[in-house]
Amino acid sequence: MANNTQSHFAPYLKHRGKTVEEQIKLNQPALAWLRKRLEEEITQEEAKIRQEDLDKFKQIIDIFRPEGSKLYS
Repeated sequence: MANNTQSHFAPYLKHRGKTVEEQIKLNQPALAWLRKRLEEEITQEEAKIRQEDLDKFKQIIDIFRPEGSKLYS
């Protein structure tokens, strides 16, 4: 059953590697972007804006989830 589901969704999962090694290779651009973001120096104001954006994101996600299934609250 799982194999059938995987092959059914395969056209939509182009970012998913067929092997662990392939997945690691596919993840490299995202990891490079993340490393750059982590090393980036930001101002206190920018940090505050990013935190506010994250808080808004969390609220939006939880609004649409049923009680007892909230991810962030």
